[in-house]
Amino acid sequence: MKKSLHICLAVIFALTLITATKPLSTQASETKQEIGNSGVYMEIDDNGVLYLTGSGTVPSYTFYWTDPYRNYEFTSIVFEDGVTGVGEDAFSSKSSVTSISLGNLQSVGMAAFMSSGITSLVIPATVTELHQQAFTFCNSLSTVYCLGTTPPAHVSHGGSAYAFYGSNNVQKVYVPVASADAYRSAAAFTEVKNKIEGVYFVTFDANGGTVDEAVRIVVNGDALGALPTPMREGYAFLDWYTAAEGGTQVSAETVVDGDVTFFAHWKKNPVAGVLEPLYPSDDEFSAAVANVYDGVA
Repeated sequence: MKKSLHICLAVIFALTLITATKPLSTQASETKQEIGNSGVYMEIDDNGVLYLTGSGTVPSYTFYWTDPYRNYEFTSIVFEDGVTGVGEDAFSSKSSVTSISLGNLQSVGMAAFMSSGITSLVIPATVTELHQQAFTFCNSLSTVYCLGTTPPAHVSHGGSAYAFYGSNNVQKVYVPVASADAYRSAAAFTEVKNKIEGVYFVTFDANGGTVDEAVRIVVNGDALGALPTPMREGYAFLDWYTAAEGGTQVSAETVVDGDVTFFAHWKKNPVAGVLEPLYPSDDEFSAAVANVYDGVA
């Protein structure tokens, strides 16, 4: 099988090639660059997060020692909006990577994340295809969350391996309740079909910020429980709501009876020496003027 060839060659090169890595403190300013001519750009921050921005697909790298990331240290990968695919072997054998945010990817290539160190994985609803061995030999992976109501299609490259081939420690694959049977019969999930469980998904959208708990699984009729606290530089967190703007405030007592997304609301922190407007929006100003004329204010 092709992957066996990859692994054998990797062992040979590992014995003959020592690759130096740059310390996190020096690499951040050096790494903003386009990956080939793909339209996708890479940048690594001082916390070891590799951000992929721009538009298009991250190129394939058949042998991992040829990829542009090999000389850098990073533990997390974040695909930003606009990046729609990740090619074959793109991040193969990155065992130091413990966190992957797939953003709005549509396609995950063959062995794209082979042997990564992730422990959990969220497959967004935008993903429509998982290539053979996309998450193969991810030995630390125990929990998978699939947000789409339609399972991603399997893309074969020959042989009998599927998306999670060799990832034998997966304990649970959580999918939408109504789609559980469809996932169990989907080819891409052949290796983990007995681990599939239907649940409701609560997605916490940080709405410009970040949040540690992006997805929560809830059984029908249960309350949310304690809510996560997001972070956003320069802003104060107000609360979680049912819409990005406006909407209804939710609480720990809110009962869940289906898949739902809640959005963080924020208030910008005042800047020292800068006067904030009394009425931030035209509507609020108009309402204040109307109240004066009505004798309210």
